[in-house]
Amino acid sequence: MLKTKNIEYTIYKFKNEFNLNKNNAYFVNYGSFYRKDKKYINDVDIHCIIKNTNISNNKNLILNIINTIENTRNIVYKKYYTGHLSYFYRKKYTLSYFKKLNNEKIISNHEFFIIKKLIESNVDEDIIKKKVGDMLEISWNIKEIKNGFKLYNGNRYDFFKCLKKDNFMWIDLIYKFKQTYIPIEFIIMSEKDFKKSRKKDNIYRGCKLPLFEFQICNYYNFIKRLQSCYCVNLKRKYYKKLSNIDCNFLYENIKEIKQYLKKKEKYISNYHIKLTKLKLNNKEEEMNKLKKNFILSFKKQAKIFYNDGLKHNLLF
Repeated sequence: MLKTKNIEYTIYKFKNEFNLNKNNAYFVNYGSFYRKDKKYINDVDIHCIIKNTNISNNKNLILNIINTIENTRNIVYKKYYTGHLSYFYRKKYTLSYFKKLNNEKIISNHEFFIIKKLIESNVDEDIIKKKVGDMLEISWNIKEIKNGFKLYNGNRYDFFKCLKKDNFMWIDLIYKFKQTYIPIEFIIMSEKDFKKSRKKDNIYRGCKLPLFEFQICNYYNFIKRLQSCYCVNLKRKYYKKLSNIDCNFLYENIKEIKQYLKKKEKYISNYHIKLTKLKLNNKEEEMNKLKKNFILSFKKQAKIFYNDGLKHNLLF
């Protein structure tokens, strides 16, 4: 979908409805939607940054945000996420443990495949924790939030205890704008954690994050993250022993990846439109099929970028 002035203004108005007190919280324009060079919309990231060290200390603010969302007529889909299932909190993740969760249907076969790759590849703990956390996060509906707890698999999870432990909440939204449905990821986090997240160092060194995306066959994410990681590695001077040939290739390859994604911008945006409509209509099987075909459409080019990166000592 085209990023029009009307849509930009609609998002601006939506954020204003929350009437944030700037002494306590504020919005940050962070994400591709706010980039001037972006012609099409994939989704909209809304980052609500709370100045308190732990967001659970601002109980009334959190409840007011939820209440505003619940009373916004144009929000046609909402799901709240904070906290993790008890299986997430372990000192060490083992393959046998997740095999057990797979057998008990706590995680899917595809999720087990991803975890297997994670453990066998000895990737950084930060990446493992992030991926496992995505699989075991707790979703909430408004009734459960008002009751203050959720029952799952014989366990009771208290909403504000989960919020305190994670110090993070995200809300999956779909906003109806005329005949268009805009996917929104509404994130609530502390100012300290937001600044810390932008400075994460280890996962960028040698492009570890895109390498993992390639290993689990997530070809679109690989290309998208590769461009970012190349730029970060350059900026932080991680490439210290590149030859002139490899260095020149790096600069050219960054331009090539950027141009490739620019050409695909409309195609990627249309994918998100289709995915959002399927989500709205709860068509999970069709969503999975669409996701699979979308990812595979980037396979050929991803392999080219991957092999080039290895050849020129850019991926390690």
